[in-house]
Amino acid sequence: MSDDTSPQRKASLWWRQIQPDGGKPDNAGLAQLRRVATPQEALLHPCAVELAIRLKRHSFEDRTTACSLAAVLAHVRQDSKERAIAAKLGQTNGDNRLMSEVRFRTLMQSASGAERMTAFRRAIALLGQNVNVEQLAYAWLFWDSGDRGQRLRADWMFDYVGATRHLTTASETDPTSSENPYP
Repeated sequence: MSDDTSPQRKASLWWRQIQPDGGKPDNAGLAQLRRVATPQEALLHPCAVELAIRLKRHSFEDRTTACSLAAVLAHVRQDSKERAIAAKLGQTNGDNRLMSEVRFRTLMQSASGAERMTAFRRAIALLGQNVNVEQLAYAWLFWDSGDRGQRLRADWMFDYVGATRHLTTASETDPTSSENPYP
């Protein structure tokens, strides 16, 4: 695997490989990862450690983040091609959003650790375990990364309330607009 491959792409490739229909299915490993309660517990699982190795994570914090990502990705059953996880969580059915505003706020404010694992797993369950694996991996890996993490969370908030759709529409109709909320 090339070193210029993004970490979220490496995570996606790892996820595909361990799926029941993947190259090296690991049903037992997936089942164990689904039961992991804390990021530190994820460090005990060989398939999670394999992801940390692929991501070339060296510090304890980075290894813990990578292994906990493995525990979160273990809950995804299908890789969605739709990129906007937060937009899907914010879709309304009558007066209610798929994920309530209170739970979404909890997700946005979740500290690293078991609290964030629970919040992300809840989002995955609400989405029917059908999530864009690369986008989820990117969010997990960079959630706390300074300005990048702040922008990521702001983008998710805009997506959740549907504002990005309006911004995109405005910039498409206004040829002088150079505003684009996403890179």
